[in-house]
Amino acid sequence: MEVKFNIPYLAENQEKYTLASLRSLRHCGNLAYGKRCVDYLKKRYNFGEVFLTPSCTAAMEMGAILAELGVGDEVILPSYTFSSTANAVVLRGVKPVFCEVSKDTLNINVDHLESLITKKTKMILPNDYAGIPCEIDRIMNC
Repeated sequence: MEVKFNIPYLAENQEKYTLASLRSLRHCGNLAYGKRCVDYLKKRYNFGEVFLTPSCTAAMEMGAILAELGVGDEVILPSYTFSSTANAVVLRGVKPVFCEVSKDTLNINVDHLESLITKKTKMILPNDYAGIPCEIDRIMNC
């Protein structure tokens, strides 16, 4: 299957389910359609639990709380990222440490990353920019 950039793709039954959800007036939160998504993800990927968030911003902020990040901690993130990436950690009193990005991908530059890791580093928060995945295997080995 080819999914073209910036051209909306409608999956099978997507229009039908979208309209049914909107017409129900119960499309937000953990209601019928949210439950269907959770059940599908649990079954498809064998997850124990799934929690849906309204945005990536909310997910990152929740992740910072669950990781128990706090004052005195540092988190490394790409220098080219959306402001929510930095805000998620700054809101917890954490110092963001910006890592240069690779010119060809605009993702975190793993060659520069290792020099930024200190005893205060609690997390590396890479992004996949423009559909190009970061070098997660190399990042995990830092």
